[in-house]
Amino acid sequence: MTTEINSSPKRKLSLKTFVALGGILLLVIWGLFHRSVSNVVDERFSGQLFELPTAVYSRALTLTIDAPISKQQLLDELRSLNYQQVNSPASSGEYSTHGDSITFVRRAFEFDDGFRDLQRVRISFSKSRVRNIVDIDSGETLGLFQIEPQLMGMLSDTGEQHRLYQSWQDMPEALIKALLLTEDRAFFEHDGISLTAIARAFLTNMKAGRTVQGGSTLTQQLTKNLFLTSERSLSRKLREAYMAVLIDSRFSKDEILDGYVNQIYLAQQGSDAIHGFELGAQFYFNKPLQELRVDQLALLVGVVKGPSYYNPWRFPERVTNRRNTILKLLEEDGFLEASEYEAATARNLDIQVRGRVTTSRPAYFDLVAQELAMLLPNQSIQGARVFTTLDPISQLEVEKSIVKTLPALDAIAGAELEAAMLTVDYRDGSIRAIVGNRDPRFAGYNFAKQGSRQVGSIIKPAIFLAALEEPERFNLATTLKDQPLTLTLPNGDTWQPRNYTRQYKGQVPLYSALADSLNVPTVNLGIEIGLDKVAKTIEQLGDLEDSIAPLPSMLLGAVEMTPMTVSQLYQPIANKGERQTLFMVSAVMDSNNNKLYQHHSTPNQVAREQAADLTLAGLQATVTEGTGRNLGNIGKNNHLAGKTGTTNNGRDSWYVGIDGKELVTVWVGRGDNGSTKLTGSSGALRVYRDYVEQRKPSKLEVNFAEDVKNISYRARDDGSLRTSCGRGNIDLPIWGADENVSSGCAGEEIGNFFKRLFTM
Repeated sequence: MTTEINSSPKRKLSLKTFVALGGILLLVIWGLFHRSVSNVVDERFSGQLFELPTAVYSRALTLTIDAPISKQQLLDELRSLNYQQVNSPASSGEYSTHGDSITFVRRAFEFDDGFRDLQRVRISFSKSRVRNIVDIDSGETLGLFQIEPQLMGMLSDTGEQHRLYQSWQDMPEALIKALLLTEDRAFFEHDGISLTAIARAFLTNMKAGRTVQGGSTLTQQLTKNLFLTSERSLSRKLREAYMAVLIDSRFSKDEILDGYVNQIYLAQQGSDAIHGFELGAQFYFNKPLQELRVDQLALLVGVVKGPSYYNPWRFPERVTNRRNTILKLLEEDGFLEASEYEAATARNLDIQVRGRVTTSRPAYFDLVAQELAMLLPNQSIQGARVFTTLDPISQLEVEKSIVKTLPALDAIAGAELEAAMLTVDYRDGSIRAIVGNRDPRFAGYNFAKQGSRQVGSIIKPAIFLAALEEPERFNLATTLKDQPLTLTLPNGDTWQPRNYTRQYKGQVPLYSALADSLNVPTVNLGIEIGLDKVAKTIEQLGDLEDSIAPLPSMLLGAVEMTPMTVSQLYQPIANKGERQTLFMVSAVMDSNNNKLYQHHSTPNQVAREQAADLTLAGLQATVTEGTGRNLGNIGKNNHLAGKTGTTNNGRDSWYVGIDGKELVTVWVGRGDNGSTKLTGSSGALRVYRDYVEQRKPSKLEVNFAEDVKNISYRARDDGSLRTSCGRGNIDLPIWGADENVSSGCAGEEIGNFFKRLFTM
């Protein structure tokens, strides 16, 4: 018997099943969403919450008893750090002056060798030197005192976000109070979102007919800044709210608030975004956050709502109203007395002239970045603090001199000129200031570091030093031939070097040939010394990587060098023959204040002390009576040394100047290497002169080696010889020479030179 089985009709999913499947699907989607969001939050908060750029600082000014620093120089330093003058300094960053002394409260700072708290001191001066340093509170006399360095800017891998980290608990109480009253009163009570705040904002906006108030908590704002875009959509708001709840459940309120006060976006400086209140204080007020008044702190909080909308330079009235609203909240909360509120709202905004953390100095930062890459290869310095040798006052004066003098030189050249300038402390090789092109604040070709140009007569001191290394053959009184000269080169060609003036004296003393930058005597001297020895001397002084070809043309500067290399070449001449490698990075501290690098001096005696001393004396003669005499009284009164340099067809104008503390190299030329129509004296020397007139040089007092000091000089007129000078014969024993110089007017000229030299 066959049983017929009838198939049942298809059944539709029941509502219950549909809901169940939908629920499962939603759980899966939620699970995937939760997992992705959770991973993002954990990854960001468990490690470094945000990238910390590398902070770059100038040198810290060190004061010691009898240091050659004037009262005006210290005032300039304090003003560059934005210390405020008051009647009686009591708080960080304040100073006053009285008579020959300055009293100030040094800011607390983590130096490269440890933390120093704020300290109230009085510095007294006498004859442009530090006479006394006294800790006012203890009455103790201090032998050494450091002033905090200036923040110069940031180095960042991304070049986008700049901030200086500081815990919210270390920030001013008024700032945190204003922030919470304005942005999130219930921050320490809610779970990441505040339904009360959302409802209040909804009702306020409905009543106003537009969006006038937000309901986002600080946690939501932090979430948006860290993870989300500024897109206005329901899905983004839901994602923001969920992430805020997740963050609040996993991290403490302290961690969240720390993240907020250091992450919040406050301004834009070019391509760099300014984040966090500490750096915001520098941007808007050029002061540390701790030194801001309550009205200034309220302005910072007001900017949080929209840095573009509340730009105090563009919309001062709008920002003032916003600031005063926040101050009113502080008064209503009881944090401010009515009188304090009235005083705060009556103040001007007191923002700095132009929003900046620091002004851009491309040549400086290029050099720092290159040096760091060499010193700490393949090592992360994120969040590190780099201490450099830059002197902000010298840097500013160098920049001003370039900008001030170049237009007049452009007019002579008939073209827009370029320039580079460096100042170096020749005692240790530290670079104090650097400008790479005619626009010191804008990026461009760095002629100071990369602009390799012919040096012309700038090379000559190395040749004369090479001669003075052989005292048995040469001394400052050695006579050199100065008459037309023709040389036959190895290839059969002839070369006829000529003096710049096309005039010849027959014979000249060695020091005069250097002072007047005479070409023919220099060539004669170089050939007599030996080209190989001259080339080796140049290489040793300049610490050159590439060899110098020992050709006669090198004697007149047919050698290419950058301004930095020229500075290195002269550094041992100014420093008694001891070479110190030029540097800019003095120390690097990581984000935990561990030392990653410390510069250590590595002196190398590359020339005899006596030879360097006498070469420097010859360069002093360049200023008093030679090609550098355009420095006038400022050169003579301060016994400055220097050397001009001009290349063929006036393509390059050089000057190197030396005073009692620094070596300055100036180059002026054209980017296309065309003629400038300038000499070293009419071009680069003018830039240098403007600089030393503003900076005020330190007197160059050469402490000559003992054998040099033992030189004797005396004039004798026994009637046996009369010259056109109206004097008798000069009997002049010279250091290292076996015979006396007895040459009439020439002898008298040399005698007068030595008399000036040793009675300075």
